[in-house]
Amino acid sequence: MTTMTAPTPTTTPDRYQHVLRLVDELSPAERLQLIAYIVKMVQPFVVEPMEDDEDDEELIADAMKVLENTPDDAWIPLDEFEAELDRAEAAGELPR
Repeated sequence: MTTMTAPTPTTTPDRYQHVLRLVDELSPAERLQLIAYIVKMVQPFVVEPMEDDEDDEELIADAMKVLENTPDDAWIPLDEFEAELDRAEAAGELPR
């Protein structure tokens, strides 16, 4: 079973305030269009809840196999990962 995870955007208070100002300037119809667009973009990342414990156990077993087979040196601290992600994004190396 493969699941997708939504990217976690980096935001600052200034960017947040800018977005709020932009949304505030939209008409009600434009806001509805924006909401529809956001829902469409987020939908692939929504995971439906599993209906039984067997699926949970299978998912946990699969995850444990991946963890057991991943070498310790494959892991990097989150701040290093985020820095590398920012660098790749700035260099245009990420798919769109």
